[in-house]
Amino acid sequence: MMSTPIINPPQSAILGMHATKERAVVKNGQVVVRPMMYLALSTTTASSTYREAVLTLVTIKDLLEDPARLLLDLVKRFSDGLLLQTGPSEIFTAKPCRGI
Repeated sequence: MMSTPIINPPQSAILGMHATKERAVVKNGQVVVRPMMYLALSTTTASSTYREAVLTLVTIKDLLEDPARLLLDLVKRFSDGLLLQTGPSEIFTAKPCRGI
């Protein structure tokens, strides 16, 4: 279920989103079944720092866990005119990640 995405030139980063599977997890002292998806982000060291890569991956994880927030964030950015001024690398982050 886990793997590492391989970067092929001229890519500078690649996001791997694996299949969603039901897994047993402990929540409030109870074992419950929850859907889980593994995410993997591979980047080149020239395109970003490790900090930027981790922050980008955490942001994507948070948005996938709460799709309503993703929609509201995109609507807010569009109404503020931010989506018209930003490129694809800046949609998920407050600061652009070089090459992602």
